[in-house]
Amino acid sequence: MTDGVFLSTTTLASLPAQVREAVMSALMAPVGQSSAHEGAEEFDAEFDSLASLYPPKMREFMQGVGSKSEALLLEIAKGSADWRHLMDIAGHEKWQQLSGFLAGLTKRVRTVTGDANATFWGTRKGPTIEDDVNGTWNNDTLLVHPVTLKSLRRHFGLD
Repeated sequence: MTDGVFLSTTTLASLPAQVREAVMSALMAPVGQSSAHEGAEEFDAEFDSLASLYPPKMREFMQGVGSKSEALLLEIAKGSADWRHLMDIAGHEKWQQLSGFLAGLTKRVRTVTGDANATFWGTRKGPTIEDDVNGTWNNDTLLVHPVTLKSLRRHFGLD
């Protein structure tokens, strides 16, 4: 038995942009779980403020991303997105050195969505760490909207 709705790519492309966005967002919405992120139940209320990028918007988003940022986004797509891991991938000693990457994501998502208040990322509090370079800090995990995560994973061929 096959149930469902079929939209050809031609039909989808012919729809007004706003309708196309609504259809794609609905198709990308998580089923069953609210997020692919481990422990996301603590973070669900924050998803409302994060940008939801379905695959066509993700492709547009990624067209303006540099290779260093792309490597960090791949780690987010893999689910390896705590500050320490991202610092290691970027070759940084201090978590504050990731601020350019984070600002770039914010600027890019605002450009792609046309929303001056759009936010690409949020954090879930991680363990407290003490080290000689950073002092005492939290190794938080960087999170993105579940639809954005799914689109990122598709972009990198992980799903």
